[in-house]
Amino acid sequence: MRPVKLTISAFGPYAGCQVIDFEKLGKKGIYLITGDTGAGKTTIFDAIVFALYGEASGENRETTMFRSKYAKEDTETFVEMEFEYRNRIYKVRRNPEYMRKSKRGEGMTKQVADAFLEYPDSRNVVTKTKEVTRAVQELIGLNREQFSQVAMIAQGDFLKLLLAKTDDRIKIFRQIFNTGIYKTIQDKLKVQEKSVKEEYDREESAINQSLSGLMYDNNSELGTRAGNLIESGANNIDEITDVINKLVETDSELLSKQQKLMEKNEKETAGIDEKIGEIKRINEAIGQKNRALLLLKKNRDAFGKLEEILQEEKAKEPKRKKLEFDIRKEEEKLPEYEAMGSLQTQWSEEKEKISHWENQEILLNDYLQNLEEVISTDRERLNTIKNAGEEKIALQGEINKTTKKIDDIDNFVELLNRYDRNLVQLKDFQEKYKEAAKILEEARKHYEERELLFFNQQAGIMASELEEGKACPVCGSTTHPHKAEPVKNAPSRRELDEEKAGLKLKEENTANASLAAGNKGSEVKLLKENILKDGEKILGYKEENIKIIRELIHEKYEDLNKESLSFAAELKLINEKVKEKNKLEENIPENEKKLENIKHKLKDAGNKKSECKIAFEGINAKLTQIKESLSFSTREEAVQHLNELRDLLIKMEENYKKADRDFQNCKTEIEKAENTIKMIDEQLRGAEISPTDELSEKRNDLVKERKNLLDAINVISTRIKVNENIKDAIKVKYRAMKEAQEKWTMIKSLSDTANGGINGKDKILLETYIQMHYFDRIINRANIRFLTMSSGQYELKRAEEADNQRSQSGLDLWVIDHYNGTNRSVRTLSGGEAFKASLSLALGLSDEIHASAGGIRLDTLFVDEGFGSLDEESLNQAINALNSLTEGNRLVGIISHVGELKERIDRKIIVKKDKAQGSVAIIQ
Repeated sequence: MRPVKLTISAFGPYAGCQVIDFEKLGKKGIYLITGDTGAGKTTIFDAIVFALYGEASGENRETTMFRSKYAKEDTETFVEMEFEYRNRIYKVRRNPEYMRKSKRGEGMTKQVADAFLEYPDSRNVVTKTKEVTRAVQELIGLNREQFSQVAMIAQGDFLKLLLAKTDDRIKIFRQIFNTGIYKTIQDKLKVQEKSVKEEYDREESAINQSLSGLMYDNNSELGTRAGNLIESGANNIDEITDVINKLVETDSELLSKQQKLMEKNEKETAGIDEKIGEIKRINEAIGQKNRALLLLKKNRDAFGKLEEILQEEKAKEPKRKKLEFDIRKEEEKLPEYEAMGSLQTQWSEEKEKISHWENQEILLNDYLQNLEEVISTDRERLNTIKNAGEEKIALQGEINKTTKKIDDIDNFVELLNRYDRNLVQLKDFQEKYKEAAKILEEARKHYEERELLFFNQQAGIMASELEEGKACPVCGSTTHPHKAEPVKNAPSRRELDEEKAGLKLKEENTANASLAAGNKGSEVKLLKENILKDGEKILGYKEENIKIIRELIHEKYEDLNKESLSFAAELKLINEKVKEKNKLEENIPENEKKLENIKHKLKDAGNKKSECKIAFEGINAKLTQIKESLSFSTREEAVQHLNELRDLLIKMEENYKKADRDFQNCKTEIEKAENTIKMIDEQLRGAEISPTDELSEKRNDLVKERKNLLDAINVISTRIKVNENIKDAIKVKYRAMKEAQEKWTMIKSLSDTANGGINGKDKILLETYIQMHYFDRIINRANIRFLTMSSGQYELKRAEEADNQRSQSGLDLWVIDHYNGTNRSVRTLSGGEAFKASLSLALGLSDEIHASAGGIRLDTLFVDEGFGSLDEESLNQAINALNSLTEGNRLVGIISHVGELKERIDRKIIVKKDKAQGSVAIIQ
């Protein structure tokens, strides 16, 4: 990928539209991007990366920061780049998201991010930011991170890589070579190893916890054996199982004996309970008879009084009948109260309707009067502005005439500007002609002098060959008293011919300059004629002085502008009148229609009011008649009186029922008590009552014995059940513990290997091991240049051993000093040496990333700063190393402000910064 042309607009420090034509720099070799700090040198590379990928080249620059703070509000922000890839030209254009001046109205609006990519063939143009980025990646074969790493060598970053420790270098390579997956494997193995170990510990702890709950007799031989096994832990599951089985077997035999004693106890207790129960039943019957005698006496005493109360309530029967009659009568009148309530509601509604229609009449009369006044006023105003349309047409004609005059003056001013520019160009052509003529004259004079020397030289040569007595080939004389002497510094025929050819070329240049000046003079003359002709049309009279014409035209232009402003204000007023006229012509018919509608509504309201008054008078007469026939003024008062009568009737009926109920209950209780006494006397006839103290004492002894037996049985049963559960549980847990132990052994071995945890060996992680492979290849590529730049003194080497087995190792970097045969840390290098080493390492890394990306090679490379620490010899070596990169049509751009580079590198992009107006890039 090689940039051909880069266009930057309102981007970074560049306020306007900046075009960088990389074709002027050639297709190979080194060029310099130089300028003040902060002028925008690195922004050129940012713009290339943004055009391709829609992002900045560095992580600390956001696309929203690309809008230039120097740009005008209406200047568009974008980057457009034509680039060559595999001998074909592509065009890509992008703009970031930014706030721009609204095209409609005032204020700012958001310009959304957009992009397009044009192919050199018939393929469709790719649009939208993500699709363009995807297409660029498919075309070039690199993503944004890879492109930035390969195409830009930022020296500060690679000095960090040179001096980094293994831990830091791991993080850098993880980003470059995507080795994070191996770090993930390491971490997952470590987590899995810990998880399986915790699972093993949980199972072992669970077995020990279960064993701690084992129940046994500490004083027995078997109990002592069980206690020893518990202390030793879950190491011998077979012996533990055997002891638990014997504990359960011993307890089972003891449980059988206790259960037989329990059965005997239960039989003896049941016999005694039967005897005691018979005695209790006799005593309970005697108590029941005594209670019945007391109840009989109580009810016989109350019987007479209750009978008297019952007769009194029976005597109130006529009064209860009278209340029932009164209640039915009042209930029959309730519908009349409801009718009265309905009439009262209708009375109120009709009264409100009358009030409503009276208010409507008032409102409609007011509205009618106001509308009549509005219609009258609008008609008067319409009559005043009825000619507004004709006035507007007339004024628009005057405005068009003035606008045409202003346009003519604008065209005339452009003609004057062209005349001024051509006048300046004519003067330049004339100066060039004078200079060419002067050079020709000097060259012709020099040639004639050299030609004379040549001829004199020829005479001298002939004279040297003359002999006394022999005839001269020129004059025929046989005597030669004054021979011509040979001329020093005379030109040869070939030299003279070359000077003659040069003289001819200067003659042609002079003729061309004369022709160009003549053509330009004709053009100036024609422009002047056009100015005089057009000026006469505009001014209305002829004027020969262009300066006076210019001043008069300026004055006329000012007058026309003032006239145009006056017309604009007048047109605004007329437009308002036309708008008002149209509105009045629309409103007057509408208001007249509304007026007729209101008159109709006013008549209808009067009719409605009359109808409501007639209905109101009829309802009022009916309401008066029904009120006279009722005892209460409202239904609520009637209902309250009816409820009071009902409550009184209910109370009287309840009193009668209670008296009858109490009398019948007393009579029933007397009969029941007499029957109970008679029945118990029959039961007790012939029964004998024995003492229960001896039986109770014997039963208490049996109960105590039973409790002791039951406690013993529960203890033994619990012990058997617990011990059997423990046996079953530890068998399951032991199998799980063994499985976890086997799994942990395997995972731990893998984790120790991947995480550098093998005892006695260097602590090299799996990810580091993979990175060592890349690092060795990078170092080999870097040493090709480092040996050259250090005149064969230094060579980089990866340290194969760590300082100690506790630290991370594998990616430490040493330097071999071939002058004294020592190996030492790269941190011992001086500033200039460190720059050479880091530059070599950066170039090696760039080459390796090329190879990792499928052998892709970019035709453009940028190197950012770092040359300031080099002496003259080191600078030559660095330049030579970079020159080696330009083989095969590769172009290397050095971003630097080092003065010596400006002298060494002819091709330059010079970036200049203005604090108020932004930066400008110039190719030199």
